Amino acid sequence: MFYARTYTAGQGYQYSETNQLILNFKIRYDDIKRNPQRRQYKQRAIQQFAKEVTALLRDQLDPSLSLILVPIPPSKERSHPEYDDRVEQVVKAVAANIHTVSWLPLLQVTTSMESYHSRSAGRNPEDIYAVLQLDEASAKYCQPNSIIALVDDVLTSGAHFTAARRRIQERFPDTTVIGIFWAKAVSYGVSSET
Repeated sequence: MFYARTYTAGQGYQYSETNQLILNFKIRYDDIKRNPQRRQYKQRAIQQFAKEVTALLRDQLDPSLSLILVPIPPSKERSHPEYDDRVEQVVKAVAANIHTVSWLPLLQVTTSMESYHSRSAGRNPEDIYAVLQLDEASAKYCQPNSIIALVDDVLTSGAHFTAARRRIQERFPDTTVIGIFWAKAVSYGVSSET
């Protein structure tokens, strides 16, 4: 798993540049409706995430390999009014910048859930796995032995990654699945090195 930054959970946007970027990235569309000026902050965060993933892949990806980016879906179904395609926007931008990188909306949630960053309950990979399914229209483009990078904004417990990787590897057991996260979450006062 790769991550570029450290996000300090429980701290506000003023705590660090990363906290500000992550919180802007997570601005909800209903918040933007109430305050349209916030859209620019969300868009800048999306662009910055895409820029950093592009730089990482240009630096680390063997140019002879192809990579499929798969956004880990948000907690809401596509038809839900609070559905947010922010991670999808990131992977689209990255794929547009690197010719050996493509993207697929390979995963979707079947039931909308409360977003995990707003819940007090823990993250359970089994609960997440139960509502994840493969998008069959996208699955037909996966080749055996593909390299898939699951992309998400913050790695907290790894529950979403674990559930998503399991769902993909059930169908495509010879596929290599890695994770790319913009940031790893740490608790306030805990070093990111631990």
